[in-house]
Amino acid sequence: MDQIVKKNAFIVGLIGAVANLALVIYIWQIQAFSSVGLGIAMMILPIPFGIAAQWWSKSSLNSYLSLKHGVLAFFLCMLVIFLVDFIANYLIYVQIDPGAQAIAEKATEEFAQKNENASRKSRCF
Repeated sequence: MDQIVKKNAFIVGLIGAVANLALVIYIWQIQAFSSVGLGIAMMILPIPFGIAAQWWSKSSLNSYLSLKHGVLAFFLCMLVIFLVDFIANYLIYVQIDPGAQAIAEKATEEFAQKNENASRKSRCF
């Protein structure tokens, strides 16, 4: 029973990792480091895959999934997705294109400065 859950979670996690990897490469290629929408998409994208891992495991186990197996499926799926994301980010920003790290830092500073200036202009009360 655990093997079925682990296999399903790993497969769904790999699919989610490929989707997340595509988003990371897209952000890197178009240099959209300060895009709020893409940043939110990167944070939200893995959640449906974790739910899909639970759903697929439940359907494989004849519509019965204990809490232990549900948490295991979700956790393993997320682990695979975030592990691949970590490796991809490391390879892109440290090994392949170290200059992109400086560009991303500059974009983040500009975004923070823009938000700080906007908050100073608006008055609450």
